Amino acid sequence: MAMNSIDHERQPRDEWRPGVMTRMRVSGATGTAQICIFEQWCDPGHGAPTHLHAVEETTACNLDDEVVGYAIDGIPIYGNSGTYSSGWVQTGDPTTDAWSAYTYEESSDPNVLDRCNGRVAEDGTYRYHRTDTFPYTIGCFAGTPTAQEGAAGGPMPAMG
Repeated sequence: MAMNSIDHERQPRDEWRPGVMTRMRVSGATGTAQICIFEQWCDPGHGAPTHLHAVEETTACNLDDEVVGYAIDGIPIYGNSGTYSSGWVQTGDPTTDAWSAYTYEESSDPNVLDRCNGRVAEDGTYRYHRTDTFPYTIGCFAGTPTAQEGAAGGPMPAMG
């Protein structure tokens, strides 16, 4: 499954609501899903300091065990049929700083994902999984992030 991606690093910031600016960082789409990561800057008292959000928009059903995207380290992000859960637990107030408000707890349960929100599959490959709780897609990079070059770093064709 091919994924088209766009680096939005040079895009201007937009006001999302008073005191909160946002900018798309990177987005990508397959034929069935779109995922984007955006950055937010919050004025004091208006939310967490600078942080990133990953947002997945599914445009087709039955993606539970399908690749829904790829992280910048090249590792696939899979859907989740509810089999796997995040090992991150809320230990603080996520409205002030989401990453400081969660702590990863090790588990011997094979259905609890590692701190990067991934696991080693039966075929020996590593994969991230989407979850319904923090960190939702990626908790850290298990591989080495790389900048896209050539056609992979070019504009994404129109969807639809």
